[in-house]
Amino acid sequence: MEPLTLESPVWQRWHDRWHHRFAEWQTWRRHLHRHPELAFQEEATATFVAERLRAIGLTPQTGWAKTGVVASITGTMGAGPTIALRADMDALPLEEANTFDHRSCHPGRMHACGHDGHTAMLLAAAEAIAAEPDFAGTVVFLFQPAEEGGGGRASWSKKGCSMPLRSTRSTHCTTGRVCRLAPLRFIPAR
Repeated sequence: MEPLTLESPVWQRWHDRWHHRFAEWQTWRRHLHRHPELAFQEEATATFVAERLRAIGLTPQTGWAKTGVVASITGTMGAGPTIALRADMDALPLEEANTFDHRSCHPGRMHACGHDGHTAMLLAAAEAIAAEPDFAGTVVFLFQPAEEGGGGRASWSKKGCSMPLRSTRSTHCTTGRVCRLAPLRFIPAR
């Protein structure tokens, strides 16, 4: 399989189809960055996520592991594998020193690890997949709370978020580097 690069035809088609949405998706990330919430306190974040998912025609389920959100899309081409895409939503208990307009408005809390970006990217992916569901199977979108040492992953599994998944993927971004898609194994396949 050819690697996906900014010059690849797949990327170019996706960019041409969705570039008009990039500015809106950026406002989502900046909103989330400005309003960080700590582990298991992601109430406003969960509301924001659920509202965006409803706006694209999905039916989000809230309250997973207290503040998590789950939604899914079944493709139009029949039965197939179920895969999950996951983003973490919590912030860190740090004082933000940045001076840009979308810096944290909550003293002692900030998105220092990219979870605002992860959440916005997964919302954008949900929008794009919902608009073009020409695939076989189901895509589940998992917005996980409390990834930063708060036990969100363990709580997620204990609270019943286990389903027969072929695979689970998550993004991870590091400042100054390209984001990568990483496999996760915290939800047991049955």
